[in-house]
Amino acid sequence: MAIEAIKLEQQRRATTVKDPSQQKHGQDRDEKKRKKKIHRVTMIGEYQMNDYGNAKRFLDKHEQDLRYCPKIGWFVWSGIHWAFDETGQAESLLLDTMLEIEQDEEVAENHLACHPTFNFDDQNEAEDYIEAVKRFAHSSRYAHSLEGAMRIATRARQDLIVTPQDSRFAQIWR
Repeated sequence: MAIEAIKLEQQRRATTVKDPSQQKHGQDRDEKKRKKKIHRVTMIGEYQMNDYGNAKRFLDKHEQDLRYCPKIGWFVWSGIHWAFDETGQAESLLLDTMLEIEQDEEVAENHLACHPTFNFDDQNEAEDYIEAVKRFAHSSRYAHSLEGAMRIATRARQDLIVTPQDSRFAQIWR
């Protein structure tokens, strides 16, 4: 049965007519070069397009409001004191941060058009970059990406890690 399926697939591929526009070698090569250049773009502003960059973006945005204790968990500033995060506020802040990636000024079309450091040769490359950032922003909201960013956030910034012996945060332990 499996052999018949393989033969049918081979026949289908052999009879498939290629798109004439794909046969023009020059255009095909230019398209590959353009996609390769877009693929090399791995930054949105100062942040990498990966879980580490997402963790850094999250911590930079909320550094005044969050602390992490390795053996206990996240603490959130209530405006008066540090409180243990019993409600998952740190995770909510991370998700909010990820939802804002698409709206980041570095990907706004008007900013991209006048920002010389991107070095795009044409408008198609700029549009492809914007699309790549939107795809990254969307994938950053998946559970595995959020978990990866949160796991990295627990170790990424030593200045946000506290311990019971840390006198600067003695009020946490009272």
